[in-house]
Amino acid sequence: MIRLLIPALLMLVMSCQILDAPEKEPDSGLQGFSPDAEQTQRTACEGRGGSFTKAGISGGLICIETTGDGGKHCTNGSQCEGLCLARSNSCSPIKPLFGCHDIITDNGGKATICID
Repeated sequence: MIRLLIPALLMLVMSCQILDAPEKEPDSGLQGFSPDAEQTQRTACEGRGGSFTKAGISGGLICIETTGDGGKHCTNGSQCEGLCLARSNSCSPIKPLFGCHDIITDNGGKATICID
């Protein structure tokens, strides 16, 4: 009889642990993924006056924004919302500015930057 009682008690204890265990949501494998992320980004972009569109070589969605100082004379990058373009010494009209461009850096040096 003890042989039957011990397995029965073990099963009872194990079933209580299983019943008391918190339910877990199934793991989708996409931690941090939000199905509403694209719409959230689009809304935020358009709220800033930007255009949420495909751009660059990859064709990924990105927010293209018009800068408030586009065309303004600049002598270093810190004077612009976007980039200070070396060719014209003026602030870029949009950000990000895709392609390769000679720019004036924040410390007044010159560099070539390529953005895809």
